[in-house]
Amino acid sequence: MTQRFGPLLAAARTPPGACGPELDAARDWAFNRDSACGSSGACGSHAVAAGEAALALGAAARWQAAAPSQPSGAPRCNAAAGAMGSGVRAGGGGLAPLVCVRLQVDCRVVGGVELGAFAGSTLRGGFGHALKRMVCTWPVGDCPRCCQRRDCLYTQVFESAPAPESERLRGIDQVPRAYVLEPPGLASGWREMLQAARAQALQVQGARAHGVGARGERLYFKHGEAMSFGLVLVGRAAEWSRLLLMSLAELGRSGLGWRRGRYVIERVTGHAPGEPHQVQAVFARQWAGDVAGGMWQDPPLGPAAAWAPAEWRGARRVHVRFCTPTRVCSGGRVVRAPEFVELVRALLRRLSSLAYFHCGGALELDFAGLVAGARGVRTRSQEVAWWQQSRFSRRQEQRVDMSGLVGSICYEAESAEALAPYLELLAAGTWLHVGKGAVMGLGRYQVDVER
Repeated sequence: MTQRFGPLLAAARTPPGACGPELDAARDWAFNRDSACGSSGACGSHAVAAGEAALALGAAARWQAAAPSQPSGAPRCNAAAGAMGSGVRAGGGGLAPLVCVRLQVDCRVVGGVELGAFAGSTLRGGFGHALKRMVCTWPVGDCPRCCQRRDCLYTQVFESAPAPESERLRGIDQVPRAYVLEPPGLASGWREMLQAARAQALQVQGARAHGVGARGERLYFKHGEAMSFGLVLVGRAAEWSRLLLMSLAELGRSGLGWRRGRYVIERVTGHAPGEPHQVQAVFARQWAGDVAGGMWQDPPLGPAAAWAPAEWRGARRVHVRFCTPTRVCSGGRVVRAPEFVELVRALLRRLSSLAYFHCGGALELDFAGLVAGARGVRTRSQEVAWWQQSRFSRRQEQRVDMSGLVGSICYEAESAEALAPYLELLAAGTWLHVGKGAVMGLGRYQVDVER
C-alpha cells in the first residue's frame, strides 16, 4: 500500500501549512500512473483507485490556502478520508437503502446579493463553477477528454452518469443528481406561491396586450442581512458534505449572481428523515481573536426506520401542497395537474434511480402493482396555477422553459388500506422533490393527511 499510494499518504501526513508540493506530487503521480497503464479516454486501474483521493486533497488544500474562515474541523490534507468513506447505511421502511440528509446553510450577506426570479438556477450554476475550480486537475471546460472523468468529484456530483458495468440505464448519458438545492427566498408556503402565480399570470396577460415581455421579481439581500438556503444530500453525497460546503463557501467569497454578491457561511445544521425534532449542529463559525474558524461534525443520515410519520397511518385522503414549480412528466409532456398515478410514476422513477446509483442498492418494490393501484386513487379537489419561468442553458445556448405547477391537489382513496402503500413514497418525495429540475429546488411539496 505504501509503495502504490505513497504520494497520497505523504500529502495526507503533511502539516497544513506545507501541503502544496506534496499535493502536486500526488496529482502528478496519479496522472503518470494512468498514462503508464496506456489508457486512453478512461482512467487506468491505479488512477481509478487514487483519483478521488487526489481531487479531495486538491479541494482541501485550495480551501485552506484561500479561506481563513474555514471550519477548523474540516478536512485539510487528510480530506481523502472524508471523500472515500466506508459507505452509507440503509434507510428504513419500504424504501431501503434510500437515505439522505437536509442541511440548512445560514449565511450573512456582505455588500448585498441580488438574485433573479429563478434563484435555484443561479445558485446551482455558481455552486457547480465553484466546485469545479476547487477540484479540477484538467483544463477547465475540457471534461470529456479528462482521464479522471469517471472518478472526479465534480462529474460525480454535477454530471452523474451510469457506470459501464451498470445493469440499469446504461443507454443514457446522465442519471438524477445526488443533491437538491433549496434556494434562498422561497415563499413560506404553497398559498403564497399560488397567489404569486396568479398575479404573475395577470402580469403576463397585461404585458402581452402591450407587446412586451413580463419580468419576474428579483430577490435582494442587503449588507448584513441573513440569507439561508438548503442542500439535500443523497446517499454517498453525504460523505462529500465537507467538500461540497467548502465549494459553497468559496462561492460566497467569489460572488453569487450577476452582481457577484458575497456572503459568509455562519452556521450549518443537519436534519435527517424520521427524526423530526432532532436538528444537529454541523458547523458553526467561531472567532478566536481575529481568526475565524469553527467546529465540524458529520451530518446525520436517515431514516433509520420509516419515512412517513406515524400520524399518517390510517389516512384516506392526502393534500399535496406544491410549494415550488413542479414539472411532472407523463407521455412526454409536462402535465399541469397530475393525476395520482402520474405523481406516483414520477416518484418511483426518481427514488429508484437515486437509490440504485447513489445509495448502493435497488428498491424492492412491486412497481407494476403500485402503478396499477394508483389508478384507483382519484383527484377530489384542486387549487392550482402555472408559474412561468425559464433559464439560460450554456450547454444548449438557448433559454429553456422551466415553468411548473404550484398549488394544492387533494387525492382520495377508497379506503385507508388502498392509500397505505403510497405513504412512504409521498413522504420521501417531501425530502427529495419530484419531477424535472429538482436539483434547482423545483418539485418541492408538503403533505397533509385526512382520515
